[in-house]
Amino acid sequence: NVINKVETKVKAFENSSGSFMAKYEGLTVKSQYEQKELGNPLLTYNADIHSGSLQIGDKELTLNVEPFDAKYNLGKSSNFETLNPLVLKGNGDLGSGELKIEKITSTGKNLDFDKDLGIYLGENNFLAKTITANCSFLDGKSILIDNLAANTSITKKGEAFDYKVGFSVEPITDILNMFAGTPAELKINKVSLDFYLPNISKELVALASEMQTKAPADLENYLKNNADKLSKILASAIQANNLNFNLGARVDLASGYADLKVQTKLNGEVDFSNLDKAANDIGDKLELKGNLEFSEAIVVNSGMKEMFDAMAVALNPKLEKGVYKFYIEANKKGVSVNGAKVF
Repeated sequence: NVINKVETKVKAFENSSGSFMAKYEGLTVKSQYEQKELGNPLLTYNADIHSGSLQIGDKELTLNVEPFDAKYNLGKSSNFETLNPLVLKGNGDLGSGELKIEKITSTGKNLDFDKDLGIYLGENNFLAKTITANCSFLDGKSILIDNLAANTSITKKGEAFDYKVGFSVEPITDILNMFAGTPAELKINKVSLDFYLPNISKELVALASEMQTKAPADLENYLKNNADKLSKILASAIQANNLNFNLGARVDLASGYADLKVQTKLNGEVDFSNLDKAANDIGDKLELKGNLEFSEAIVVNSGMKEMFDAMAVALNPKLEKGVYKFYIEANKKGVSVNGAKVF
């Protein structure tokens, strides 16, 4: 097999205009891949990356990214990782500060490529590990974060696609105590957010992919000139997906947790003979169901137990083993919580 070795460089440069300046020491990427895989969107590709320092800004604020090294591997799975800490410093009339990330990784699993739509499929996971942030207005204190993570997944099912995305952050610093003086029992250990969109139509995915290629200046004209086409695609997408959307949010604290799960969907078919009728139909047939639960200890430690109990009477709260639970329903008839109608 013929192995191609390529060295790509972005030359160093320095520019200024008035008070604004930009200075970059350049980028070097040394890569290699097999000749026989050239043209394959998922070719086996390995690269070593070195970036010099970057300075950009003016007298109010100048940002400086220190040099860093990284490596990248691509194939049916992928892996990117920094080999030294990524450091961003800021200084100027607005103050000074530093953001340091000890390690960044990004991994891909079960990767594939849809040739018809020109999009990549599979799972991608991003992780920033051990983050330290400090700035002049924190009076010498630092914010420490253990993990900052994001993940996405696009899978194809027949002629449709399922899309998932999630975010999470795990602070080490008691951020609420730092800024609001809250007790240690309310320290946030982890915050996570998840979205799930099932059965997204091929036409809508193609449209989103096409719109991403448009410059912001061209996008408005594109939308105006393709209004009929767009409305048909959206109508088709709504019928395929049934406005099925899932959201999950959770906060873990030292003394308990709060968790919310929400799902929307259409109860019945929508009449798309005209836009006004469709909008009314969606309003009548859209349903929301949700589950909210949180630890009683959070309410107690926040000093709001008495106030909460008084205000929550109308919501028919359920307290099970130290956890408040609320079942929420919303439709054209109104909104109810634990069977009690709110409005």
